[in-house]
Amino acid sequence: MQMMSSTREQQYDSISPAIYPSTTYERDADLSYPKGKCYSRDDNPTCEPAEAVLCQLEGGGQALLFSSGMAAAVAVFQSLRPGDTIIIPGTYNYFMTFATKCHPVAASAFRGFSSV
Repeated sequence: MQMMSSTREQQYDSISPAIYPSTTYERDADLSYPKGKCYSRDDNPTCEPAEAVLCQLEGGGQALLFSSGMAAAVAVFQSLRPGDTIIIPGTYNYFMTFATKCHPVAASAFRGFSSV
């Protein structure tokens, strides 16, 4: 499957998906964002074609790309509610040791979890 946007890039009609560096976007007079994007670090349109292809390949409802495995793991854990159950492979203790030492802010998302 070739990764191409289902709609061509509007400004130059390019076939390959455009790459959007981190930027802010133009606002209307009422300070709204007419094209729905406000800051590309949170909502970068560069990822949308790849997410659409992954979603189609996996038969899912939505796909998300992350800049790192830690970002993906934190997003999953932050989506959990109290009382939810998860299964983590044997690397949990290594992961928590690494996360606590190297990424204390990210590790805070995992406080309150325990291995079984």
